[in-house]
Amino acid sequence: MATVVAFHEVSKVYPGGVQALDKVSFSIDEGEFLCLIGPSGCGKTTLLKTVNRLVEPTSGWVEVYGKDAASWDPVALRRQIGYVIQQIGLFPHLTVGENMTYVLRIMGIPRHVQQRRARELLEIVNLDESYLSRFPRELSGGERQRVGVARALAGDPELILMDEPFGALDQITREQLQEELLRIHRKLRKTVLFVTHDLQEAMKLATTLGVMQKGRMVQLGPPYELLFSPQDSFVEEFLGRGGLFQVLRMVRIRDIPLLELSDKMPRVTIPLSASLEDALRKMLLGGEQRVAVVEDGTGRVAGVLSFEHLCRLLPRYCAPMYA
Repeated sequence: MATVVAFHEVSKVYPGGVQALDKVSFSIDEGEFLCLIGPSGCGKTTLLKTVNRLVEPTSGWVEVYGKDAASWDPVALRRQIGYVIQQIGLFPHLTVGENMTYVLRIMGIPRHVQQRRARELLEIVNLDESYLSRFPRELSGGERQRVGVARALAGDPELILMDEPFGALDQITREQLQEELLRIHRKLRKTVLFVTHDLQEAMKLATTLGVMQKGRMVQLGPPYELLFSPQDSFVEEFLGRGGLFQVLRMVRIRDIPLLELSDKMPRVTIPLSASLEDALRKMLLGGEQRVAVVEDGTGRVAGVLSFEHLCRLLPRYCAPMYA
């Protein structure tokens, strides 16, 4: 699997001796959804901004698409990376369609191609074509954030940087957009580096979780691994021991053994990337004892998960939390 971003001993010291990053080294692979989390001031956003050169490292270097970021022209680099922030930053005097395709316009892409791409983007973020002619002031916060995500996808970049994009939204809208983002990631398989202060959001979205403290990467790995095997007391305390519901929310179906489909196909299906919580909810709401698990994108049946099988598996995952 190709590496999209690699950090090599990256440090950042601001005037006055404030050290925001301290020799951070790790890589992000193609298709990975990596969430950075940690206390305020731990260096999450600073690290993210070294990728698109909004922050220049004091020492060390960042590789993007196999090249030292410092060797890229900053403008050219940023056009190759999607970027979504909490404030969204839509141009108020441009329509939704013009906002989404702004990067394409300055790249000289023909207008008819821009218009076609705008319609494609609206479909990706679940907005209808009536939004093309609207202005940002006519949209809700959630709609504006969807447009921000669409704009980040306009140039079809491999890498998307997201800096607390849903932090200013109400809980219901936030959860809806999290689901949309998961759907988009399953469909497009973009590489995502996502900064959040919300632990539940990180657990829900991440394929890989990075916990930072005082400018350092303390632990990096699958979310369930960090929860069950924290490297030190800081990680254990920060992630907490959320019990059964935390396990259901964190463990993805792809991380567990499935049963073979040996008889009738279950009526309800669920993707491999979904959580055990999602599977249990589908069983309960659908009145089903089993769900068929399908591969993301292809829809091929990967196996079956039953309520009984789930009950047998849970002690294995919960045991480390109560040892």
